[in-house]
Amino acid sequence: MTKTAADIEDLNDYEGDLPEAQDDDEAEDDKPAWSGRYSKIALAQGANLNRSFEYIGYRSECVDCKAAGKPGRKDHQFHAAAEKIDERWVAGPEAAHIQDLLDLGMLNNTKQAKERLAREQKMADVRGVEKSIECPTCREPIGRDARGQLLGLCPNNHRNGFEELKPRTLAQMKKLWANALPFSKAQEIERAQRRPQDEDERRQATENQLREAAQAMKEGGEAMKEAAQTIKESKK
Repeated sequence: MTKTAADIEDLNDYEGDLPEAQDDDEAEDDKPAWSGRYSKIALAQGANLNRSFEYIGYRSECVDCKAAGKPGRKDHQFHAAAEKIDERWVAGPEAAHIQDLLDLGMLNNTKQAKERLAREQKMADVRGVEKSIECPTCREPIGRDARGQLLGLCPNNHRNGFEELKPRTLAQMKKLWANALPFSKAQEIERAQRRPQDEDERRQATENQLREAAQAMKEGGEAMKEAAQTIKESKK
């Protein structure tokens, strides 16, 4: 859902602990009404998201502002039909989705995002993602190439750095999904491709039904003839 910048209220900042979970029925009854105002959502570093069939991330251009004829805005990445009340995203059709993004540490300027980045850095250190000056396996010092870059192997041929274990960047995600089509467009193409085949199948099915009906009539006529001949012979 897209709104112009004039319809948007910035409600990104979040601080404080999450309240205890509620039962679904109780949460639905207590759910506040949405005012209809859209919120600007800013993504944190390393948070990549597919929105409006376009991959966006930290400091990328807002897809909704661009669609409204106001390109170049990078302080937020999209507009959500959601509002924050008492430090939680609870009002609006997309409130639950935005709250999930918050909990996952994907919203900028939140403690959840800082915690996620710290966890990812710790995991990268454990995996040995970045090259180091000392081999983590045999503790031999790592040499450098002519350009001063650390080598990918230590003197004992142990790998130095596993860059393939890094999270995919926004540029990599865009390249990976560059040929993917929006769902509606894919459906349209599929229908266009299947229509001739469907018509052929219906035509073939109709022909088969007519053929079976004609065969049944023929067999029924022959049976009637045999019955009449039997009756005629019995009267002699």
